[in-house]
Amino acid sequence: MRLLEQRELRRLGGESLIPIDVRLIAATNRDLDELVTEGRFRQDLYYRMNVVPLRIPPLRERRDDIPLLVEHFLQQAQQRHGRQSRRIAPAAMRRLCDYAWPGNVRQLRNLMERLVVTVESPTVHAEDLPQEFLAVPRTGASSLEEAVQQAEKQAILAALANCNQHRERTAQLLGVSVRTLHYKMNRYALQ
Repeated sequence: MRLLEQRELRRLGGESLIPIDVRLIAATNRDLDELVTEGRFRQDLYYRMNVVPLRIPPLRERRDDIPLLVEHFLQQAQQRHGRQSRRIAPAAMRRLCDYAWPGNVRQLRNLMERLVVTVESPTVHAEDLPQEFLAVPRTGASSLEEAVQQAEKQAILAALANCNQHRERTAQLLGVSVRTLHYKMNRYALQ
């Protein structure tokens, strides 16, 4: 408590106080307000630590971030292991985006490392993913708008795959203009 309040500490067995300049960042997946109310977390500690609270939603609530994180972690793992560049096939990316990610971002990072080490081909296909990704339970949309967005995103990904990523043919297949396709791809981070 002294460390947080007065920014000084005393070494075990020491007599003098040592001033320190630190920033404390703490993370939890628990509801600290509830724990304080139940008496399972010290109230005085909570109010000393709760200066700038940030809520970062779990990965399953930030599905648009998944393709960007996949690319980032894939590149990191490739560099770390000295492996050739790999790309994720559209069907595999759909599986990754549909997955619930109980292990959150750490699980995604570890999976990318696993794929870099175990997959020999330059393209990671859906069949290369671990078993739990092959039978992905569909997450129910919480609203009609979210259901429409999910269906739209899936239709665009499937059409892109059918047209070998050719934008004009994809737009024709979907019955929309190229401009509309680009807008939708930007909206769903499908670039």
